[in-house]
Amino acid sequence: MSKKTIFNDEWKYWIWSNIKNGSNKKDIFKILIENNYDSDVICKELNYDVNKNIDFNSIIIPNAIRFNSDKALIFTIDNFISDEECNKIIELTKTNLRNSTITVDVKDTSFRTSKTCDLYNNCSIINDIEKRISDTLNICPSYGECMQSQYSNIHTKIKIIIISIIISIIIIG
Repeated sequence: MSKKTIFNDEWKYWIWSNIKNGSNKKDIFKILIENNYDSDVICKELNYDVNKNIDFNSIIIPNAIRFNSDKALIFTIDNFISDEECNKIIELTKTNLRNSTITVDVKDTSFRTSKTCDLYNNCSIINDIEKRISDTLNICPSYGECMQSQYSNIHTKIKIIIISIIISIIIIG
């Protein structure tokens, strides 16, 4: 279901009468999100910066299960990607691989032997998935990085394996 992008007169009246009565914009924002409004449209109407003072412990993603960890904020959503989309990602991955990299200097060159594919939005399936991610998280697509997939065969040495889609979001605030 796509997000609502226009406030009718009833909603505009509700928004501005609540602001006039001293309601918190953060609370108004949450209610509008729950009513399926697009976050960018809400921010513009409220003149509100959603990224300011985010309480990461209070983040709620509809239909998601939060993984209990003090190291990272991780959610899972069952069947977020269809079998057809998974097969397309695998196909794209196998044809566009590069050696995986790490962000720190490591003397052990065998530390990471997997391959990576940057899944730039150059096909409709990737575009659809990225839009779904943005809509689900209520963020502007420009706040995220391109999707990546990892490939390793049975003989590849990997120290850590995470089987999921990892979305990196940099929030500037």
